Amino acid sequence: MSKRNGLGMFSVGLLSMVVGCSMMNHEKEEEGNEVKMKFAEVPAAVQKTLTDAAGGATIQTVDQETDKGAVIYEADAKIDGKNYEIKVAADGKLISKKIDNEEDEKAKK
Repeated sequence: MSKRNGLGMFSVGLLSMVVGCSMMNHEKEEEGNEVKMKFAEVPAAVQKTLTDAAGGATIQTVDQETDKGAVIYEADAKIDGKNYEIKVAADGKLISKKIDNEEDEKAKK
């Protein structure tokens, strides 16, 4: 085998290993431009804002999305028997908190 072929095979192997390792131990599911994440995986500033906005309601998962080129985090929380959608910027700034009416969203589709 020539040095050139050996180097090429080494490069392909190395690239495969890097890509494979980067995908390990991530329990993220992609949905369109959404990535589902565990609450503990989001930045601390986002966790704090979500916790404050949820008023003590438990948040299990968070969707990481891209909106107009900016990364945002969206979570659902049940507050006083109502479902809320909470959106937070990557720096922890609250973008919105509104009642999430899923029936209206389904009817639009």
